[in-house]
Amino acid sequence: MCSRIHVIAVRLIAGFHVVSRLRDDADLQYVFSGKQHKGRGRKKKYDGKIDFKKLKAMYCLVISKQIEIKTSLSIRRFNTEIKKITDAKMLNKLTRKEVIVNGKITKTAQVLLSKLNLLH
Repeated sequence: MCSRIHVIAVRLIAGFHVVSRLRDDADLQYVFSGKQHKGRGRKKKYDGKIDFKKLKAMYCLVISKQIEIKTSLSIRRFNTEIKKITDAKMLNKLTRKEVIVNGKITKTAQVLLSKLNLLH
């Protein structure tokens, strides 16, 4: 355990981002930042368990709101425009051949992607 912490700490100090996976039963908790109670006993260190379902929903909400603000379109309208330019690969089950569908980037999609700084 200590060796892993050392390896990660060295990379973080060097300015790298560390991407890793957690076990399914990882117990992650928020750090307590409220007012500590007076009196005897140990001070409160953690505030509660992190709920990943709520965290994912909040993350999606933040991203969708950012898209709506930067593009001044509703997220539904943005998805409609972006779906028009999606590339796809499909497998024909009868012939076992792969069909590739390439979408052309429309003017509207170009404007949206440039507003989000996603156009190369």
